[in-house]
This record gives sequence, C-alpha cells and structure tokens, in this order.
Amino acid sequence: MLGEVPIFELGVMIVALALGAGAASYFNKSDIPFFIISGMILGPFGIGRLWEFHVGSTTGAEHFIEIGAELGIIFLLFFMGMSFSLKKLREHRGKIAVVGTIDLLNFAPGILVGYLFFQDIVVAFLIGGIVYISSSAVISKSLMDLGWESTPEADQMLERLVFEDLAIVIYLSVLSAVILSEETSVVSILSHVGVAMLFLVILIFFIYMKPEYFNRLLKTRSSEIFVLRAVGFIGLVAGVAMILGLSEAVAAFFVGIAFGATEHLAKLQQALYSFRYLFGGIFFF
Repeated sequence: MLGEVPIFELGVMIVALALGAGAASYFNKSDIPFFIISGMILGPFGIGRLWEFHVGSTTGAEHFIEIGAELGIIFLLFFMGMSFSLKKLREHRGKIAVVGTIDLLNFAPGILVGYLFFQDIVVAFLIGGIVYISSSAVISKSLMDLGWESTPEADQMLERLVFEDLAIVIYLSVLSAVILSEETSVVSILSHVGVAMLFLVILIFFIYMKPEYFNRLLKTRSSEIFVLRAVGFIGLVAGVAMILGLSEAVAAFFVGIAFGATEHLAKLQQALYSFRYLFGGIFFF
C-alpha cells in the first residue's frame, strides 16, 4: 500500500530533509552530508533491501526526484551566478585559462587507475573524467553555507568550475561519439561541440551587450508573475543547454550573472530562496 502512493514517498523525503537540516543546525555543520545519508537510508539500497517500500519506488516519485535534483543544481548555480559578474570573468580570463589548463592534469590519475584495473582505454578515460570533474553543487552549496559566495576565494573556485564544465562538454561529446554512435568522425564531434559553444556565446553576448532585456523581463508589479517569469526563463535556458549538450549548471550560472546585474537582485534572492533550498536538498538526497 505505501509503495503505491507517490505523494507519501515525497512526504517522507521532505520530512527526512527537514530532520537532516535540523541535525545539521544542532551540530553546527553543513547539511549536505545529512541529506546524502538520508537518501542512502531511505533509498533502494538502504531500507529498500529490508522492505518493499523505499523513497522512489513508484514511477511518479522517481520522476519527481530526478527532475527535482536537476532543478537543485540549476538553482544552486543560479544563485552563485547572482553573486558573480561577467566583468570578473573577463578580467580574469588569462588566469582562468592557466589554472584551468593545469587543472586538466587531474585527468591523469583517473586514467592511470582506470587502465590499471580494467585494461581498457575507454573505461580509463571515463574514470579519468570522474576524477577530474568537481561537484558544482557541493562547492556552491558549501560556499553559501559558509557565507563565502562573495569572497575572492569563491570567485577563484567558480572560475575553475566554469572552465571544468566547459571542458567536460568537449570530453563528453568525444566519449559519447565513441561509445554510443556508429559514426565517430571528427566533423560530427566538432559540430556537436560547436553548437553547444555557440549557444553559450549568444547567451554571454546578450548578458554583456543587452542587459536591459533581462531587467525588462523581470519588471512587473505582480509577485506571482515575477516568480513565473524568473523560474520559467531559468528553466528554459537550462533545458535548451541540456538539449545542445551543454551543462545546465553553466547555463544557470550565466543566467544568474545576468539577473544579478539587474535592479531586481534583492527581490530575486527573496522570492527564489525556497526553490534553491528545497530542490538543492532533493539533489543531495
């Protein structure tokens, strides 16, 4: 009976998130580990091994959690973008390129270990990517919890995250072509990467050259319309980015930069904070 009602599963999940947040507050710790542990306990490999019920056992709950997790990373990076600026990104582009290039060396240990264990170069490169990429969600949430989102150290971390997310687009395009496609031509790979990068360039162009468009988009007296426009635009841009093979986190980050430069910054932070916290919790769960 319990496993037939998706809303019950979602209720259990949100109660678990609330208890985890309460425990984190009591111990004065980040709530990320508490959310992750809650998901492990209430998931298919926790309580699901002992009982037929677990959170996500029904199709409805499973789909909601999957989409909620996507929204979590989107809103976390959107909020980080609001505390950043395109001017900083432009001024530090040389340093980002150098640090990002050095950061690519993190591929090497993963490739080495992967090849050592599996004796397969494709599997080795897959493990190399796992070792290389940083968790945008963990880093951004940790910075927010610590109140460091507007510090120079946070800027350096975010700049590296942007480089990593762009590098991973090329990496995934190449590996996807090798693993999933019958054709692995250089032209098909380059066209896939090119389309994703073109979308990002167009987005950055509008942020830099037409900031008034974003200000006008959010200008309304109705709080309901304000929230619907903001969330709708964030979701639409992130969705298009995913379709084109670009990280939804990167797209949301740049939308955050665009909205953060408008006169509606304080209103956005107040209106969308609950979205960030709820869906961010679902992401870690």
